[in-house]
Amino acid sequence: MANYVASNLVAAQAKFIEQFSSPEIRRKQNPALALALKNLSATIPGHQELRKREDRTVYAYLFQKISPGAGTARAARPTGTKGTSIQVGLTWQSIVETFTISMKQGDTNIYSYQEMLMNQMMQAALNIHSRLGTIFLNYLYTNRNQLLTIPYTGATVQGVTPDNINYNYGVAGADSNFFFQKVKNVMGQLNHRGELDIVADPTAFMKAEVLRAQGTQNATNYTFQFDGSNVYQTTEVFDSNNTLGTALAMPAGTFAALPWIPKQNREGYGDYESYTGGYGTFVDPLGMTITELDAQGNRVEVPLTYAIYAYTQASDDQANNGYYQDQVTTFEVSIDVAPTLAPLSGANESVVNEFVQTT
Repeated sequence: MANYVASNLVAAQAKFIEQFSSPEIRRKQNPALALALKNLSATIPGHQELRKREDRTVYAYLFQKISPGAGTARAARPTGTKGTSIQVGLTWQSIVETFTISMKQGDTNIYSYQEMLMNQMMQAALNIHSRLGTIFLNYLYTNRNQLLTIPYTGATVQGVTPDNINYNYGVAGADSNFFFQKVKNVMGQLNHRGELDIVADPTAFMKAEVLRAQGTQNATNYTFQFDGSNVYQTTEVFDSNNTLGTALAMPAGTFAALPWIPKQNREGYGDYESYTGGYGTFVDPLGMTITELDAQGNRVEVPLTYAIYAYTQASDDQANNGYYQDQVTTFEVSIDVAPTLAPLSGANESVVNEFVQTT
């Protein structure tokens, strides 16, 4: 029931211990959020102050790669072109959760006011995590690479089947046991060398678990293909066109989230218990731990800081499990985030590449 009516002290009652309560408030697996939180500073420090306010545009810059020339002979007076830079606009979006609580609703309840408030704050953070996880996963998929040839040469990628309509690399059924080696090989052909972060759907992640279990003591060792690859599972469908296994791969450290909250919240202003309200901050009680998502056991614990705005007004709150002479406080928990990928200058080119099992 709403407003904690179900736990009112009208009969002998007990609270479930945390072990029995946790399934109801279980956390969604959010690998895209975890990857973004591993790299909170994609630009020079100071984007919090640079943005100033929600309506101010912020740009970031990097040098653009200079394409190889075609010269084959020296000249008395050689000529050349100047280098250039890339401008990237940072786009923030607000994630907002709201709730209310009255001063007297815990007076006759098995849960105290403080427990109710703590529960609602924690669940607001839980819901923000869930929403951010979905937003970031969709961002990676939407911004995947659409230039399925080798940069600067235009050569065809070998060993897979590029799909220039759905923008993915297809791995044939005969190569199923080498799916993740194909991922590494293609990323290498695209000149993305080094460690990879891979977000896999449940089918592809199960394949990774099976292949990783085929170690040196087995007749066929498949574990070599996971060296230098961090494979994370998402339980969300990001490509409904493929059901045999789908993964998004990118060089490690090339996906970031730039969080931002307003100046008044960062500095503190006003009073939560007043009608005009107050501004402050709320440190994420959940952090982010992805041990269960990462086959290598990597951990990311980077708590976010949320903006809090709250105001209080006198109210007859009997209908909501309060009392006729009561005070109701409304809370808004929010954060602005700008998901950001390492920019590439090629038209429709991205560091994120999609791989699918085709048969």
